[in-house]
Amino acid sequence: MHSIRWKPLILWIGLIFTVCNAHSNGIANLPRKGSRFGDNLLGYCKAKWIAYKYNLPFYLKVFPHAQELALAQKDSLLSAGIRKGYTQEVHVTRQKINWLQESRTLYYLSLNTKSIAWSITNTDSLFMQFRQELQELISPVRKPSLPTLPHDMISVAVHVRKGGGYDRPLLSDNPDKTEPYPTGTHYADQIWPLKFPPDTFYIDQIRYLYTYFGNQPLYVYIFTDDKNPPEIVRTFSSALSDCQLQFACRDTENGPDKNVIDDLMGLSIFDCLIRPTSNFSVCAQLIGNHQIIIWPKQYHWEHAQLIIDDVTVYIPSRTSSLCKNII
Repeated sequence: MHSIRWKPLILWIGLIFTVCNAHSNGIANLPRKGSRFGDNLLGYCKAKWIAYKYNLPFYLKVFPHAQELALAQKDSLLSAGIRKGYTQEVHVTRQKINWLQESRTLYYLSLNTKSIAWSITNTDSLFMQFRQELQELISPVRKPSLPTLPHDMISVAVHVRKGGGYDRPLLSDNPDKTEPYPTGTHYADQIWPLKFPPDTFYIDQIRYLYTYFGNQPLYVYIFTDDKNPPEIVRTFSSALSDCQLQFACRDTENGPDKNVIDDLMGLSIFDCLIRPTSNFSVCAQLIGNHQIIIWPKQYHWEHAQLIIDDVTVYIPSRTSSLCKNII
């Protein structure tokens, strides 16, 4: 009689055990020590995408500024107890992984994981649903300080990477210099030319959008890690004085580690986005609903001058991107 009474309970416990172990593998993000916020956040997004795509448990390894976002409250934090539940841990780099093969493995994924099928322009329905989830996760805990966008003008966010003292100086900002800075090293734009395109790239693309929208007035806001945003505004407005543009920027204290979350959220709310190949503004594109996004694609050097040859003009409402040769 007692064995009959215990059978439902045993079955119920077995069902719970089966559900809890439906997925033997787990996914965790792996922040890079010393990396900037955009690098760690995009690494998080890639790891989160694999967990979302294959319906696997995801565990957050906290990185700087993550606690200022909802993801730190909504994701399960990686702990020693969780790690003990797995038989092995694997840092994924280039390996091809069968994510659903049961092996009780905790996989660590980072920005440098090359084996993740990932495209910022993916329009697959599952990826679009994932982007909606990202919009909730990458939302600020406190109300951000955002630009006030005019209702009667098309708005353009321009992300200008200068380094702000965090990175090495740019050769394109010092074209008269021919020697590396400092001796034996290189300028930042020699190492990452598409992450630090010259001012002419931004000026040309603002002009392109102005023409694209039939010479309508544009509201152009400069987001930057530079310590003197008004100086960039003066340079751009002078070069584009023949266009009807209303420029704006942050006129309070600014720099590479200041206004990080405010700038991320700000970049995401504009109609159009002009960006370098910076992971920070890639994340803003992921959570934004921009009509047009433009970024540099190819380049060459002429002596000490960085020249952007081609750009990608991505219009989400279309099925493919436009490549624009600007030589």
